[in-house]
Amino acid sequence: MKHLHSLLVSVLVLAASAAFADGSDIVFAAIQYGDLESLRAVLAEDSSLAGVTNASGMMPLHFAARIGQADAAGILLDAGADPNAPLAKSAGTPLHYAANVDAAEIAKLLLAKGAKTEAKAVNGRTPLHFAAAKGNEASIKVLLGAGADPNAADPQGQTPLHLAAAAGHASAVRALLGGGADPEIPNGEGAVPADLASKDDVVLAFRAAPAEHPASPACTYLIRKYYLLKAKANWDEAYKLLTVMAEATPDDLLTYISSVSYPNAKARHLVAMAQTLVHDFGGEVPDDMKLLMTLPGVGRKTANVIQAVAFGRSAI
Repeated sequence: MKHLHSLLVSVLVLAASAAFADGSDIVFAAIQYGDLESLRAVLAEDSSLAGVTNASGMMPLHFAARIGQADAAGILLDAGADPNAPLAKSAGTPLHYAANVDAAEIAKLLLAKGAKTEAKAVNGRTPLHFAAAKGNEASIKVLLGAGADPNAADPQGQTPLHLAAAAGHASAVRALLGGGADPEIPNGEGAVPADLASKDDVVLAFRAAPAEHPASPACTYLIRKYYLLKAKANWDEAYKLLTVMAEATPDDLLTYISSVSYPNAKARHLVAMAQTLVHDFGGEVPDDMKLLMTLPGVGRKTANVIQAVAFGRSAI
């Protein structure tokens, strides 16, 4: 059966090669159908075919990476294919393509041949950005292990952590944080990665940030909001007056938030926030953007929401 499969594949490759005039089409057909014998034979006759570009602007090594053909990628690299060759339109390298589809084994082959982790595509993003945006944990770990910068920013200031958080990839967020990603870096709009998190498991991933990169105020705000949504229904009635909360003790608040996780820490945070508003702002929520962002747990995104909802401004 194995020999029959190989024969059928070879027939397909030969059929493809008969339809076109040059050997480049044979290379692409062999990669697509996994005909390693034909690929080796063609490259042995003309190794320059490892670096050709087809009519759609694709190169063999990029193509192998895109469809996850690790064995074919290895053959191409051995034949001299450039692991850092950028495509004309996207400027993407084979490592970008491997990271985009989580072809971690191909990424390892490319890195072993000198692929650059900080190469940037036309959108200014590195392979780690591509892996993070898709939530490709295996590739993220391979790239970080090879020294990829977890805090590299694209032209919009987005780091891989921003992209993973925005796309809702909790496992990718954990992998990046474990690899040294800084959760306090703001993007071009002033949002830190946790500001972009919309899923509960992503918010929780920031809760487990390594000690060397403690959660930023914005992270703390989101985590606190996540748990407080589960608080008992009489919360607003008992503490609707800010001054009452500011004068309360954390133990007082525990009566109302005992159902949430880590209630002791949450109670301390809430009392501190209320005290700041009472003592520094006379019990009023400031309407100035900069002043709002001085409050514990308030980042730019939260401040925009407050301005829009509380003050009716066009902030979001």
